[in-house]
Amino acid sequence: MAFSGAGVIREEQLQCPICLQLLADPVTTSCGHNYCQACLGLYWDKSAHPWRCPLCKEAFAQRPALRTNTTLRDMVELFRQSAANANAEPGPAPEGIVPAARPLALPGEVACDMCGSGGGGGGQLRLRALKSCLDCGTSFCALHLELHQRAPALQKHVLSEPLQDLERRVCQKHRRPLELFCRDDHTCVCEFCVEGEHKNHTTVPLEEEGKDRKTQLGKTQAELLEMILERLDKISEIKHSVEFRKRSTEEEIAASGELCAAVVRSVGRSHEELEAELMQEQEVAEREAEEMVMQLQQEITSLKTRSTDTVHLLHTDDNLHLLQADPALCCLPETRSWAGMRVNTHVCVEAAMAKMEQTLKDQLQSIPQRKLRRIQQYAVEVTLDPLTAHPKLLLSADRKEVRCGDKPLKVPPSPLRFDSCACVLATQRFASGRHYFQVRVGGKTGWGVGVASESLQRHGEVCVGPEEGVWSLVLRTGPEAEYWAADHTPRRLTPPSELQTLGVFVDYDAGRVAFYDVDNAALLYAYSGFVFADRLHPFFSPYNNDGGGNAAPLVITPVNHTA
Repeated sequence: MAFSGAGVIREEQLQCPICLQLLADPVTTSCGHNYCQACLGLYWDKSAHPWRCPLCKEAFAQRPALRTNTTLRDMVELFRQSAANANAEPGPAPEGIVPAARPLALPGEVACDMCGSGGGGGGQLRLRALKSCLDCGTSFCALHLELHQRAPALQKHVLSEPLQDLERRVCQKHRRPLELFCRDDHTCVCEFCVEGEHKNHTTVPLEEEGKDRKTQLGKTQAELLEMILERLDKISEIKHSVEFRKRSTEEEIAASGELCAAVVRSVGRSHEELEAELMQEQEVAEREAEEMVMQLQQEITSLKTRSTDTVHLLHTDDNLHLLQADPALCCLPETRSWAGMRVNTHVCVEAAMAKMEQTLKDQLQSIPQRKLRRIQQYAVEVTLDPLTAHPKLLLSADRKEVRCGDKPLKVPPSPLRFDSCACVLATQRFASGRHYFQVRVGGKTGWGVGVASESLQRHGEVCVGPEEGVWSLVLRTGPEAEYWAADHTPRRLTPPSELQTLGVFVDYDAGRVAFYDVDNAALLYAYSGFVFADRLHPFFSPYNNDGGGNAAPLVITPVNHTA
């Protein structure tokens, strides 16, 4: 539909994103989105703080006081009128007379039953009905309604707003208008039906029943709107989760690519070192072989000279010359024994391969450090909440340390406070995303650290476990240090060494809580596969003082990224 002198405006551009109908009393948020005033008001009534735009989720510090966008309201009204006039086909007016706009019936509107039926009214053009007569079962435009307004007998007929399917609005038995509603049979009846088969039934005027029905429909409409809003929020949540997973996937791909590249570089360097070492050994072997060949050639030259002299003496007839010759010519000269001299043809790569293997192992062993370093990117500030601390717990001034004293302190009453177990929560709470914090636990004989549901029972004995809303690691006191994960089935853990610093990683959206030995960059245990229905708080229990044997505090430490 096009407005005169303007571009084309489509109906969906003037629809409310919540109810998907043409805007009614349109209002505009500061982020530029338009809604029905009632729809946006109901949306914000159902939403928790802060107030957000249903489309872009921009948050507002306080609930905006919105007023009707008069320009947009006029555009909607102009669109309605443009749509109403689109099907109008005015005929030629008499000369000198300016024709008025003819209220032609649009698709979906009630048309005059008399127009186009020989009763005048412009041939096949049917005007919009002004009233419907329940007695006649006919709808009339303003022209054809005149007779009902003039004739005394017709003035007694029951007129109503234009209605479709008039036949359904007349009692088929008595041919009278259906004006009453039988609540026993849940059907519409006429005045004669009440005197007959519905005589002892509860009947009320249609207006009264209609009012009750509209009340019910209003409640249903509100519930439908709430369902729509819930699904819009769910769509936003799903899109956010997809984007979050996409970023996580990209991070994992980048990290794995970096690791593989480091391993390839390391293996490449090891191969280059191995190749250089083998080539160096080859050069040494070649030099040794050249020296042996040179020595052998020298000996061969000396032996050939000795052999020539010996041959001359063998062929001489001069005995005097023979006997005066060097007697040593009758003996073999002293030479080097070459029987055990060989060129080593064995290429030894075991040492070099062992070095390459060790390099590869070092790279693979660095994976936990790399993973912990990436997890530490999600480090958050954590401080203890004194309103939740058991009376015997002593918190440091900066609320980073907690230990158990010997006697309960006088503390203000608080419904959030643990009254039986030596526990305390942090003020921070996690409702989405990833979070990491570290706690120094060394020097203690007993403790519990993890995260707990905000709805955790604070009064009476506290049982740690996912069923109670606690995901933790504990050190039990006893002859030996025993580390346990309090899962559905408790798991005993064996850290590489005595724990000094414990890392806690929460992936709320993935339903995972993992614990790390920070000093050894080792994963100790991970709770996984959970759907958190409540916000989570960091959870700490230094356990009882144990006569001073467990007096060391639990300390929330800053995160120094593992090298």
